[in-house]
Amino acid sequence: PVAGQREALSIAVALRLALTSDRATAALVTPDRGLARRVAVELRRFGIEADDSGGTPLADSPPATLARLLLETVFRPGEPIAMVALLKHPLLRLGLKRARVRRAAETIELVALRGGTGRPDIATLDTLFETRWAGIESSTRKPFWFVRVNDAALAEARAVLEALRAALTPLVEMRGVRGVGVPDMARFTVEVLEALGRSEDGSLTNYYEGERGQAMAAFLRGLVGSDTTLPFDASEWPPVFAALIATEVVKPTMGADKRVAIWGALEARLLSVDTLVLGGMNEGTWPSIPS
Repeated sequence: PVAGQREALSIAVALRLALTSDRATAALVTPDRGLARRVAVELRRFGIEADDSGGTPLADSPPATLARLLLETVFRPGEPIAMVALLKHPLLRLGLKRARVRRAAETIELVALRGGTGRPDIATLDTLFETRWAGIESSTRKPFWFVRVNDAALAEARAVLEALRAALTPLVEMRGVRGVGVPDMARFTVEVLEALGRSEDGSLTNYYEGERGQAMAAFLRGLVGSDTTLPFDASEWPPVFAALIATEVVKPTMGADKRVAIWGALEARLLSVDTLVLGGMNEGTWPSIPS
């Protein structure tokens, strides 16, 4: 909402103006985690990485969004927008150069995922690509972008589609399977995620890089090593995964600016700063509505 964005920007500006010297400190106190995240984003526009005591949701991190898009496209086929988002995700590598994958994603989108695609399936996207391209070539009315898709672009797209199909196989084969468990589904998911995120040199540094990547690695290890025995259908894995990751939080980095903090009500009782900004103290948020 525009009002919420303006509130976050106003608070970020107030915190920035409070830093009148190198020793000046400021903090936002809010029970609203949504507002806290928006303020943290606005502060980055000023080059300030706030020390957020509440951390950020792991589910919103790039490694987790790649996992979410993976599960959505595999177990809920038919949504071209999710497929495009997966293909254009910054962590998608498939053992190839990132620039090559990005160019191929553009070609695949143009040929296979635009203009009345029906209900495409990520597992057969390569077949759809060839069918659509054959139709475009034989058509008397070519799309305006036809001249942009040369032999090199087609070769890159086909290489990415081939690598993608091979990478997705462990999860695609689980479609329709009943009575699976969290450890097994997590193991297949990790196998596919690492195939998607593997760099040209075979490393997984880009996927597991930084505090968010490390938090994702720890979360996945916990799922693989889980002793949960409750069975469910493989088609239910996307919401199950979403529920399991929903409570995970990435704690603040050591490189955060110690002059600017974002606190909850508890921390505010114990700590002090030169300038204190209160935000999100609205009825229903503070105090919260009884459940």
